[in-house]
Amino acid sequence: MNQDRCSCCDGGLPKEGFSESQTRSLKGDDLVCYCEGVTYQEIIEAIKQGATNVREVAQATGACKSAGRCGELNPKGRCCAIDILEILQESEG
Repeated sequence: MNQDRCSCCDGGLPKEGFSESQTRSLKGDDLVCYCEGVTYQEIIEAIKQGATNVREVAQATGACKSAGRCGELNPKGRCCAIDILEILQESEG
């Protein structure tokens, strides 16, 4: 498995019209993984504890564990692995 993809659906695809910049407005208790109820803050904590890729964040938080239901549960119509990757990239800068 690619370390920047999830195990449930290998990343998924966004719904048309979704803006990638919407991830940048996430904060605190905002949900990132709708399937497992994982928040932005939980992902930030995992990164602070040493998670450096999507797989490590998923192991630390429980994100990306559903059986491919991302498209129906996430209002963005895609897997949260894309958002987690963006959060990881933002935390590097």
